[in-house]
Amino acid sequence: MALIAGHIRSIPFLWQLIDCSFGIIGILVLMHTYNLIKKFKKMREENLRNQLYTQKPPIEVSILPEQYLERKGM
Repeated sequence: MALIAGHIRSIPFLWQLIDCSFGIIGILVLMHTYNLIKKFKKMREENLRNQLYTQKPPIEVSILPEQYLERKGM
């Protein structure tokens, strides 16, 4: 795009190449950022999955403390 628009606007060829280099650098930064986002998403999914499997079962609250002690044999 910079080469086409630069030619129409009579920008010297060397400056057009410099303008193109900004686009190349920008796409490299975007690719790196995209890869980091994918990595963080994967880490988050694994973390959530681990939390689901390591949670303790809920405490039974439908019994009185005396009944709990009787069940435990105390």
